[in-house]
Amino acid sequence: MTRLVVPCALAVTLTMTAGCRTAQRAAAGVVLPVSQENELGREMERELARELRLLDDPQVVGYVQELGRQIVQAADGDVPDGIEFKFHVVDDDATINAFAIPGGGIYVFTGLLRAMEDEAQLTAVLGHEVAHVTRRHIAQQLTAQFGFQALTAMLGSAGGLTGLVGQLGGAVASQGFLLKYSRDNEREADYVGLGYQARAGWDPRGMMEFFTILQHMDEGRGRPPAFLLTHPAPDERVINAHRRIAELQPTPTRRNRERYQQMLGHLGAPTK
Repeated sequence: MTRLVVPCALAVTLTMTAGCRTAQRAAAGVVLPVSQENELGREMERELARELRLLDDPQVVGYVQELGRQIVQAADGDVPDGIEFKFHVVDDDATINAFAIPGGGIYVFTGLLRAMEDEAQLTAVLGHEVAHVTRRHIAQQLTAQFGFQALTAMLGSAGGLTGLVGQLGGAVASQGFLLKYSRDNEREADYVGLGYQARAGWDPRGMMEFFTILQHMDEGRGRPPAFLLTHPAPDERVINAHRRIAELQPTPTRRNRERYQQMLGHLGAPTK
């Protein structure tokens, strides 16, 4: 059975003011400084290597890493000092998702790659996930989920850090995603991420097309996937993507469909 996990949400009119978002990022830096975020990220990487089956195909993994690096280059001025992005591919055809972990690790499921048609669609999602990291959303949501005092205590001891990593790794293994971000986090990540994608030269309309694909995949299901219950649905996101793209003129047109399809051919037949 395919798990449909939509990576995020788009909106141009963010409900928080710019000053409020800046204050939240500053607070996130106090709760989880980059040095500590990197330490947490290294522990998470080790845990996820045990919990998930990572693809070891150098051609497919290298392809995703190449696109990811170009998105990160486009985000250069926004990347916090000390953050180093790493891109991984999870060998799981049943899960349509991508997620970011502390410290800049980005995980893309093969189910997501198979659901897409070209690089314009994939780079839209990569831009979104990179934006979660650059806007410090992970630290914000960890604080919201565990509370300031509890999170500080966990990060301050080896046992607490191990317990936190175990909880987060278990969530990924069972749900296919790390954290449920707030609507404002999702909207900001989509808004910012589309800017990264366009700056890197890909057609940002790929995001809207991918939403349409997700809508078609969701038709006939008894109820929407759990992730959609807490985030704006694809139809809203298509409307918001139109508005954001209108700001990104002239709109890039690069899609590289043929190259993407070659990568899928190398990936081979989906596993049952």
